[in-house]
Amino acid sequence: LARYRYLLIAFAINDIWFPLVHALTLPVICSYRDAFIMFSKGVLTSKVSYCSLIECEILVHFSICLFAAVFSQTMPIMAYLFIYRLIILRWFANCWWNYDSDSEMHAYVKPFLDSDFPGEGDGHIGALYYNDKGLRPSAVLTTMGFNGIMLFWFTIISLCALLIVRAFNFRSAVMSLQTIKLQKQMFRTLLLQ
Repeated sequence: LARYRYLLIAFAINDIWFPLVHALTLPVICSYRDAFIMFSKGVLTSKVSYCSLIECEILVHFSICLFAAVFSQTMPIMAYLFIYRLIILRWFANCWWNYDSDSEMHAYVKPFLDSDFPGEGDGHIGALYYNDKGLRPSAVLTTMGFNGIMLFWFTIISLCALLIVRAFNFRSAVMSLQTIKLQKQMFRTLLLQ
């Protein structure tokens, strides 16, 4: 419950931040035949007539990139709320009912716990995949569900890591060498985490 509070705080901050950025940038998003375009008509670009060509181009690009970045963070925050609610309602209950150790599970693992962890492991949860009657589908499906969730997120993490490395290899002229070094250091730190 305490961690859910932080998720709600992040969502509330985003609910304030996103409209503010939207008001400052006033994005225009449209498609034309085979093209998709986005540009800004907000306060941040209203000073275009008062700046040099390079300053104006930077301001316009900054304005629309700011909106795109803020917009792209909105959906994951909202998705986390749905994911959290689903895990609490579905998988937590699944874990409790399908991974809750019954008497058969206790009897099966008791020799192992007594020999390797004497006096410990009384409040364990786990899955007994086979018994005298054969396969226990609920335990197998619960484990597959948890593994599926981890595989899904690990795939997203791996894909993002590969795209980040690729972005470093094709560094754009917009970023300075110091910015690239900083981004690489932050990426290495993220990988260590």
